[in-house]
Amino acid sequence: MNRRSINLLTAKFRFYLLVKARVLQWSAMWVACSFVMVVWWQVENQRLGATMDALAIMESRVAPLQHMQNQNQTLAERLRTASAQSALIL
Repeated sequence: MNRRSINLLTAKFRFYLLVKARVLQWSAMWVACSFVMVVWWQVENQRLGATMDALAIMESRVAPLQHMQNQNQTLAERLRTASAQSALIL
């Protein structure tokens, strides 16, 4: 302000103007941060969805191998019991 002018605003009104300006500034910051967080959440959600899809594909590729391993373990167990029974017979 110019030094020759007289400030006719009351202290209460000047405080109101100051608070109003700061509330508007912080509101703008909250809106901007909220927008950034929503965009970030959407990007992370899409990335997570893509990762889950890739995991499902990998699990479907591995499923036959796991089934064969389970069959192999079952067959090995049957062979152990058969050899144990044959050892008892001999």
